[in-house]
Amino acid sequence: MKRPPKEKVLTKVIADNFVTKAVPESQDEEYGWKINSFDSIDEDAARVLKGYKEGSLHLNGIKTISEKAAQFLALHGLHQQSRWLAAALWNTRNSWWEFKPGKRPCKLYTLELCGLKEISDSIAKALSKYQGMGGLSLSGLKRISDSSALSLSKMSGLDLNLNGLTEISETAAKAIANFKGRCGSGDGNLTLYGLSIITEPVAKALGKFKGNSLTIGLTSLNESCAHHLAKVRASLRLDYLGETIPDKVGKALARRPHIPAYPNKKYPTLGDFVYKDSLRQYFQ
Repeated sequence: MKRPPKEKVLTKVIADNFVTKAVPESQDEEYGWKINSFDSIDEDAARVLKGYKEGSLHLNGIKTISEKAAQFLALHGLHQQSRWLAAALWNTRNSWWEFKPGKRPCKLYTLELCGLKEISDSIAKALSKYQGMGGLSLSGLKRISDSSALSLSKMSGLDLNLNGLTEISETAAKAIANFKGRCGSGDGNLTLYGLSIITEPVAKALGKFKGNSLTIGLTSLNESCAHHLAKVRASLRLDYLGETIPDKVGKALARRPHIPAYPNKKYPTLGDFVYKDSLRQYFQ
């Protein structure tokens, strides 16, 4: 009888070695993935990794995590906050994306923990304090509690990826719709590719999204839900809708205010991302 494979633990020794030998991402974009295959992480290793300043942390192999380890990892990218705020004060007229290459104050570091299938409310609260300006990816989560959704909505990074969710409660949807992005500036991008169908109460809740871009993996959409989503005051991506949709649904989405027919190529975060050809006719 085969023994189950031994759990690979990311220890302090390994983390020390990773941080010590780190090279800037501009020189080795693959370096940040070198710790992606571990099943768990101990608290001392997390304490070390919080000081990693050369790029994002990809920890998608981790299946369980302690609250203390989550608190340490949430401090990764802390140095980016002051630099971003300084840049925002220096250039209040232009958006972040208008900084010329090489002139941006810092890269957008992210924390990826896509191996987590579920998290407790205390873990969600700890991770919601993630300091990296890129954001947080928890796309392995299959379900999320209302209180966890409320905590994660307060995360101050650019992106919040919850692509593993296949269903969400009305209360959780209301909470997550309040995600605003970096330092509450309203530039946040929320992705929910796992939601292939939603109820009307959930659509109504998501229609009040407070950030910059909302992506939902809907494969079908009825008229009443379309009416609610049409109220989204941000970019809306519905990439997975079928090639043909009911005429009433298309017309309902077309009622969105100030929505251009095609994405804004110069400043893509400002445009509306309705890519499907089946929707184009309604935005002419």
